[in-house]
Amino acid sequence: MSRGKKPTGVVIGDALGIGPEITVKALADPGIYRACRPVLIGDLEIVRRAVRKTGAALRVTAVATPREADFRYPVLSVIPISYPELSSLPLGKMASVSGKAFVAWFQRGYELARAGEVGAVVYAPLNKEAIHAAGYPYHDELDIIKDFDKGDPFLLVVSISGRYRFASIPPLHVSLRRACEELSLESVFRSLLLLNEGMKRLGIRKPIIGVSGLNPHAGESGLHGDEESRIIGPAIDAARKEGIEARGPYPPDTVFVKAKNGEFDCVLGMYHDQTRIALKLLKFKKIIYTTLGTPIHFVSVAHGTAYDIAGKWVAEADNFRLALRYAERVR
Repeated sequence: MSRGKKPTGVVIGDALGIGPEITVKALADPGIYRACRPVLIGDLEIVRRAVRKTGAALRVTAVATPREADFRYPVLSVIPISYPELSSLPLGKMASVSGKAFVAWFQRGYELARAGEVGAVVYAPLNKEAIHAAGYPYHDELDIIKDFDKGDPFLLVVSISGRYRFASIPPLHVSLRRACEELSLESVFRSLLLLNEGMKRLGIRKPIIGVSGLNPHAGESGLHGDEESRIIGPAIDAARKEGIEARGPYPPDTVFVKAKNGEFDCVLGMYHDQTRIALKLLKFKKIIYTTLGTPIHFVSVAHGTAYDIAGKWVAEADNFRLALRYAERVR
């Protein structure tokens, strides 16, 4: 890795879940230091506890800025934002302070990226319930990014596992009823634009995007709904006029079979579970997320805080290693 590359900001996630554990386990791999220049953002004592409990051969040190960080393994540089009460709370139990802490750490990562001090932000899982308990209105990290950005950007999350790349029309973490109500020609068209550019960033020169319908059998000529002819189809036509190789809309129950057979470079679904269920059935492990529509590279893992195993120190860190490597690859 070029030593001239910017550091990667690493947010430790919800402090009461497995976030700190998978963070230090991933960074205990010397190969990660050859791939990127990590600087953590979180509570110093929480990081130290994770290092101690996992037995990671890392030496934790506090720094004020990424410029002060030592990127030589086994030094683990941490920009501390402290919440002392976290250390006394039981792992695996939701608490509002962990939501408050995550938002503060995530905001610091965002600010460092906006200032050009880090080249990407990789974050361990957050807990939406804890964030709500802390008084924030956010449904997910996309809402947090939009609030920080103030420009109301159109954001698209892509789930990636090997050759499978699936995205869903935003908003993501809302009821199915609301997702259907908010589906529009503009949201489908803008998603296709972002997805096309995102695939090019991965080195795919002319991405082929398979587009799912919303209704059973993609509406079947209006028998089961008209969103395909009224919204999705016209958006595909508009994207094709822009030179984007978008195909569909295909019936939701066959578009992913076509993707499995290699007919598409990526698939655009109409709502959260349409793509997530398919991807996790195809390849449950080693799934990461990346966010398109912002100049900041945000990358995370596809699993949650896993409160059921938090504190048992048995969590696997393969996904988080993958996220760290991916963040370095795409910027």
